[in-house]
Amino acid sequence: MGLLEQLSPSGWTLLGARHKKLKEIQTLFRQCRSSAQIKMLQACHIRVDDERMELTVKQGEIVALLALHPAGLTCERLHDLQCGGIGESNTTKVAVSRLRKELPVSTSPYRLTVPFKADFIEVSRLLDAGELQKALNLYTGAFLPQSDAPAIVEHRQYLEESLRQAALDSKDSDALIQLGTVLDDDLEIWLAARAHLPPGDYRGSAISARIRRIKAGW
Repeated sequence: MGLLEQLSPSGWTLLGARHKKLKEIQTLFRQCRSSAQIKMLQACHIRVDDERMELTVKQGEIVALLALHPAGLTCERLHDLQCGGIGESNTTKVAVSRLRKELPVSTSPYRLTVPFKADFIEVSRLLDAGELQKALNLYTGAFLPQSDAPAIVEHRQYLEESLRQAALDSKDSDALIQLGTVLDDDLEIWLAARAHLPPGDYRGSAISARIRRIKAGW
């Protein structure tokens, strides 16, 4: 499915060898293809076509890890990423089997079998492309904040630090304020936002008040 999604009109023609049924096959493909939208930033759900499914934290971890490893994960590797090697990998196998009843997940190596977009992956892609503002608009909060799975925690910290560093490097007061509002008590971000405000900007007093509140909470 993923490979067919990428075919251009000439690619379809080459693949179909100009078969007389090619147009009908393309129409059928467009009608039955599925896609998934994964939301894990301050959320935990997935939408496959028009059906939204709320996920438990553990289900969200599995879906997120499979999204981060599109080539697939063995049961043992998925268990290590999710549980840090603690416990039996058979519990992960059972969890994936239950999840497969609701979502398109392959047998081992486990992977999502429909094209998908994930908000946390898109943020990284936008940062890599230098699209800081678009990344900030998409970053509504921490990646799976209720999860303590080792690989999830590591990626959460990586994503937040990537945004922080990009915003600090930009020296853009608007970007810094937007990120600071999401992170709330990040003193470095708020100090940088105040430092880069245009002279006389009306937001200066509110930023100073927030800085005082953060310091008072130490």
